[in-house]
This record gives sequence, structure tokens and C-alpha cells, in this order.
Amino acid sequence: MFKRTLIALGTLGVTAAAQAAEEAQADWTGLYMGLGIETTKAKVSVNPDPSGIILFDNLEDLSGNKADWAGAIQFGFRKEFGKLVLGAELEGIFGGGRTIADSTDGLLFEDAPDFLTLSSEATVSVKPKGRMVGTVEVPIGKHFLIGGEAGFTLATTSVSGDIYGPYNFFDPTIREHWASYSDTSNQIGGTYGIRATAKVGKHMLITARYTFAKLGTATAPVTLDELEIIDMPVVQAAEAVTKLESFRLGVGYQF
Repeated sequence: MFKRTLIALGTLGVTAAAQAAEEAQADWTGLYMGLGIETTKAKVSVNPDPSGIILFDNLEDLSGNKADWAGAIQFGFRKEFGKLVLGAELEGIFGGGRTIADSTDGLLFEDAPDFLTLSSEATVSVKPKGRMVGTVEVPIGKHFLIGGEAGFTLATTSVSGDIYGPYNFFDPTIREHWASYSDTSNQIGGTYGIRATAKVGKHMLITARYTFAKLGTATAPVTLDELEIIDMPVVQAAEAVTKLESFRLGVGYQF
């Protein structure tokens, strides 16, 4: 009788341990939402004369980069398929914004003397608005996911700048303003990245993510000043190409 009782208790204990182990395995299927903070580094390259107008074709591209902080809110869904977890996520980004300024010089024409130097100044403001991505992840242990994502990033880009002619021959402290450009537009670009998620208890999520995005080309029509020394039509637009690198930390809740 005593031996049977021990066997019964042992069987019950093993069963309870197995059930506890099964319960400890995180369930990743379901809807979730989260909040996070992220830092985004914007890298910008501006070509003030992509069409190669002779007056400006010796100006070099302008460039710069700057990082800033922003907040984010996410809504997503995951579904487990064996050892694979597939999902989709929509993210809204608020706050932040990066403004990058640069200037460059270039000769009016090849082998021109130094006093025939043009100058270009540009300012680009980039404000990410949101992302929409699909995710592919695999469980690591019982409470962790690692994987990747790919999708699209939306951002508002403002481009403005000025082009100045050579210094005044009689007064080298004066430069004449030759042209300007300015425009604001929404840009969509492909994005991809890596991500990791930890689950605490049944519902709480802790996430970390790195993403890279290359936005579409933002253009700004160039307006040429009415100068008597220039007698030619100029129809062109400056171009700005922006790349974004983001790192985000966040917490979430799985329903």
C-alpha cells in the first residue's frame, strides 16, 4: 500500500512538473501593443544640380548626419507556426525630428580662377512618421524571440537651400545670390532590421530593435534669380536622399 502510494505521488509529481514546464513555455500567438523610445540617425546627401546646368555643375554634393530621440507606439499580431513565429506590426512615431545643414563650394567652370567660386548652402529636416513591417522570428528558450523585419518607413522631408555666385570683384566681402530651392514632401522608403523580444509572465513584453531605411528622393524646384549676366532658361530641381538608422527600446502587452 505504502509503495503504491509513493508510486502514485511520484507519478503525480512528474505530471505536475511536466505541466508546469509546458505552462512556462511562452505563447507568442496573439495581438499586442507597446510603447517605446528610439533614437534615429539621419544621413543626408543633397545634389543642388542633378540635371547638370553648366552654371552649377561643379558644385559638390552636400551631406551631413544627426541623431535625435522620439517616442513610438506599436500595434501588432503574431502567429506561431511550429518553430516559426510570423507577424505584422504598425508603428506610429511622434516627437523628434532632425535638421541637418551643410555648405559647399565649386568653381564656376573647370580650371576657373579661385575668385570665380560658387557656393551652395542646404538645410534638410527629416521627421519619421511611422513604419509598417512584416516580421519573421524564432523562439530562443522559453521566453525569448529573435528575428528580422522588412517593410516601409514614412517620413516628412523638407529641403531648402541657396546658391551664391562668385564674390564681387570690387568688394570680396559681397556675394550675389543666384538661386534658391525649397520644398516639403512625404517620403516612403524600404526598411529592414533585426529585433529581439523577451516575455515576462503571460502578457508583458520587453523589446529591442535596430532598423535601417532608405527614403525616396525628395526634390525641390530651383528658382534662378533674374541676373543680367545669365540669359538662359533653367528648369531643374535639387535632390535630397535620406537614410535612417534607428534603435528602439520598448515595453508591450500581449492580449
